[in-house]
This record gives sequence, C-alpha cells and structure tokens, in this order.
Amino acid sequence: MNQLLQVIKNKGIPVDSANSAVMYLGVSEYGIGQQTDTFYLDGIESLTGERITERNRDKLRSIFAYVVCTVIEQQGEIDDGKMLLTDSITKTEKASKKPGFNKQVLIKPVLDTNGNVKPKKGSKKVLAEELYISQIKGKDMKRKDAISLFVKEGVSTLLGSSTYYANCKKKYGK
Repeated sequence: MNQLLQVIKNKGIPVDSANSAVMYLGVSEYGIGQQTDTFYLDGIESLTGERITERNRDKLRSIFAYVVCTVIEQQGEIDDGKMLLTDSITKTEKASKKPGFNKQVLIKPVLDTNGNVKPKKGSKKVLAEELYISQIKGKDMKRKDAISLFVKEGVSTLLGSSTYYANCKKKYGK
C-alpha cells in the first residue's frame, strides 16, 4: 500500500473510496464528528508535508477532508504536497461561499475534561436525552411509542430515533 494511503488508514479512515472517507470523517451525519485541531493539523502535515497557516485554522476539518479525498482518489500518488494543500484550501473557500453550505463542518469543537468532543447544546443527542428523561424514563411507554415521540419532537428520522432510544435506554435505564 502507498505510504500516504497507509497514513490515512492508520488514522482509522477507510481508504477504499473518497465517499467512504468523507462519511467516516463526519462531513456527513454518519461519521465520527469533530476531532481536535491537533488531529487535523497532524493529518494535513503528514499527508502534504506542509504546515497550515494561521489564516486557515478555522477551516481545518474541511481542508483535511479535501486532502484525504484527493489522496484516495489519486491512489496516494501525490507529486506536490504544497499544491495539494493549496488546492484543498481553495476548494474549501469556494465551497463555503455556496448557498446551502453546511457551516457546521467549520465549527471548532468544544472538548470536555477528558479531551473528547462534547455534544453541542441542542444537538440531537442532547435533545434525545432530555426528551427521554422528561417524558419516557420511568413511564410505561412502548418502544414504538417512544420512537414516535422522538420523530414527532424532531429529534431525528424514524431510523435515527430508534438508535437514540436504544442509546438513552442503555445509558439511563427504563
């Protein structure tokens, strides 16, 4: 395996396709979510050989995703790391100006005392937990009714609500 692809794989990111990598990185709703700045900075530097400027620190997540996708699409055959970084920054800036761009990918995460990313206040997880504690826990409610309540309250889709319900039940009990 190419050395750059191995770097990506060592970070736990799938290298079978750029789409798989993007999903895993949390640019979609199925991914690992936000990581620390250090995760992105180290990843960018190890893949491009370049340090990112202070000016672009607010876009680390998106720049890293573009770098990873380009490396995967080119099967690790990158001739110029500086050009790869420049192109990724340009793509991020263009994308962030498009209508409908998800600004969440640029937001810096808030970490808890253990260094883990804390869910944002109002995030689906927080909403699900609050709803579970206030309206479901300790009550004689069927699973399907609890899931319907999650959907009705806008926590998530039917499939997502099923997962949130299971996680809340596991964490807080019946």
